[in-house]
Amino acid sequence: MPTRVTLNDAKRQAWFADLANPDVPLHKLGKSVPHGAKGHDLLDLLQSNNVEISRAVWFLRVFGANETVMICPSQLAVAITMIYTKAGLRNKPSYVPTQYSIDWANVVTGYMKKQISEIALPSAPRPGLNIKQTFKGVLADADTRERWISRFTYW
Repeated sequence: MPTRVTLNDAKRQAWFADLANPDVPLHKLGKSVPHGAKGHDLLDLLQSNNVEISRAVWFLRVFGANETVMICPSQLAVAITMIYTKAGLRNKPSYVPTQYSIDWANVVTGYMKKQISEIALPSAPRPGLNIKQTFKGVLADADTRERWISRFTYW
């Protein structure tokens, strides 16, 4: 598993630029993976660097594996011991293997809700008024529409 490293802002930006570049092999990036950004900030970082989905998923899997190990390194040692002794982790009361996945699903769901909420859906403020006249959301203006759509454009 790649090691976690702390990078300053310039080096982190360069690392994510390499992640976004399909010409840079993942095995090169996999020697060390930056940490620090989490949750919505991490997803914003991937989106702002236009990281291709398959490469973003690779990064998130490595990041998640590192986070899971760092949450409870002693439990990792216990897990390895129990695997070799054929005992089950479910017998250890403090071990909750799904908690990180649940937390991450909540982060992604919240991020998607945030993105969707930026779309102002048309609604007539009073009966008989044309909806087109009241639509003043992000998608109505050409510049804001292009900026919003670019978030979801991948090669």
